[in-house]
Amino acid sequence: MNLLPSLLILSLVFNVVLLFFLWLDHKNMKRKCEELELNGKLREESESRVDIALAGADLGLWEWHIGSDTFKLSHYATEILKLEGDDVIRTSSDWKMRIHPQDLPVRTEKLQAYLKNTSERYECEFRIQYKQGQWLWLHERGRLLDKNEVFDESLMIGTFFDITARKEMEKELLLLAMTDPLTGLANRRVFQERLHLEWSHSRRQPNYQAVIAMCDIDHFKHINDIYGHDAGDAVLKYFADTLSRCIRENDLAARIGGEEFAVILQDDRLSEARAWAERFRTQIASGVVIHRKVKIQITVSIGLASIDAEEPDLVLKAADNALYRAKHTGRNHVVVGMTPMVKQES
Repeated sequence: MNLLPSLLILSLVFNVVLLFFLWLDHKNMKRKCEELELNGKLREESESRVDIALAGADLGLWEWHIGSDTFKLSHYATEILKLEGDDVIRTSSDWKMRIHPQDLPVRTEKLQAYLKNTSERYECEFRIQYKQGQWLWLHERGRLLDKNEVFDESLMIGTFFDITARKEMEKELLLLAMTDPLTGLANRRVFQERLHLEWSHSRRQPNYQAVIAMCDIDHFKHINDIYGHDAGDAVLKYFADTLSRCIRENDLAARIGGEEFAVILQDDRLSEARAWAERFRTQIASGVVIHRKVKIQITVSIGLASIDAEEPDLVLKAADNALYRAKHTGRNHVVVGMTPMVKQES
């Protein structure tokens, strides 16, 4: 009976100690939960700051876990590509499927070269589909963030930004450098380059023939003097449009100055070129340019020369001489010029 108080005291002490440790454990668990919650908030804030920074720099971000082939886009990256609904990119294959077929081989080659030699940064420009039938130009950069001994466990981080506006500007500048701004035809420089290519082709393949047609609108100065320069521009545009419709896809029409135009008729003999020139001359003569309710009729003189001279300049000279004769034999004529033939090697 004397042991009962002692057992009760021991039991009470044990329960107090147990409660104390349970309280400590609860306190530690609560602290850990608070720390996890705080870390989660800090991580979310950090990710939010990263998203804000990327959006401010107009950068999309992707992560590629090479081993599992998981591909993750940042929130702003999905906005750049206008991805929604089922347009989910989860693997590198999903990403590749959106790249333009003409650009994919270059992108694949550059990426593989980087993965073999990671001392350099991966960088590539390509088109990617962001809407049905529409394409964006992207400038993509990437680097291996964590290269493990086991390569398949490596992580690669990449960024990209939209360069579509720059590409369109480059295209416009290139077009301006190659075309006549009034008529939209090729300019003199493009014509000269094409003439040299055709001449080189004829030298390599003696059986190949091509012809130059020099075209000059008759009495063009009188049109400007009588009707004004606006009417003259309308005539030039009409002439260029008609000329464009009368040539084949592989031929080249160019405005080389003032009212003078030149055509390269690819893979044609002089007889075939003359038949074409007569058809074109007739079409121009039968047409009418209407400018401010005024009807303006025009004619054209044409000089032809085969691209078989010793020098490209001699071809131009022969065509110019033929055009001169056409202008001085009543205009609205087609004249065939003679070019100095290429000397045959003994």
